[in-house]
Amino acid sequence: MFIVAVSDNGQERNLVANEVVLSNGTVIVQAGGQRHEFAVADLIDVVPVQAGVIRCGYKLLERGQMLN
Repeated sequence: MFIVAVSDNGQERNLVANEVVLSNGTVIVQAGGQRHEFAVADLIDVVPVQAGVIRCGYKLLERGQMLN
């Protein structure tokens, strides 16, 4: 779980989120059973309040070759 702070039309908006995804210049926030999308430029802060994962695009979900 996360607290996500974004600028929404010049006002700070704080969302309690279950999931946060950063992809293609967009922050996708799943909060209150709804999906919210904001530009990355509007992101103020993400604060974890419980164990969780922030995904940056979908490439990180793929397991790649291990480098030595």
